[in-house]
Parts: sequence; C-alpha cells; structure tokens
Amino acid sequence: MGPSGSGKSTIMNIIGCLDRQTGGEYLFNDKLVSEYDDMNMAKIRNRSIGFVFQQFHLLPHLDTRRNVELPMIYGGD
Repeated sequence: MGPSGSGKSTIMNIIGCLDRQTGGEYLFNDKLVSEYDDMNMAKIRNRSIGFVFQQFHLLPHLDTRRNVELPMIYGGD
C-alpha cells in the first residue's frame, strides 16, 4: 500500500473516528466530524463502525462468537 510513515494508519484512524484530522474536512453521515464531541465520536464507533485490528485484541477466555457479541451487548443491541 505504501512505505512506512506514509500515513496508512493515520488515514484509517481518521476514517474510523479514532483520531481527528488536522486539516481538510471529513464528513460522516453528512456532518463534519470536526463538529462531533467525544461522546458522539464514541457513539459513531460503537454503532456505525467495526474494527478488525492487526493485533486482534480478543479476550482469550471467550470463544469467537462471544468476542463478536461483546460490543453489541455493551452497546445495548
């Protein structure tokens, strides 16, 4: 995709609402992400965006299904 330091992780973190952009505009659901407060950013991550990290960060005492269900349980789904 690109050499180390070219911004691959940065752009993915911005798209995933983990980080905020330092320039330009990013719209999510037709609204500028820069206008969302931290609480709304968390709601977006919890309800609209799914992540699969390179290091999976799974809970070893749970099976795959339970690891997938856990965010939905905490999110009230």
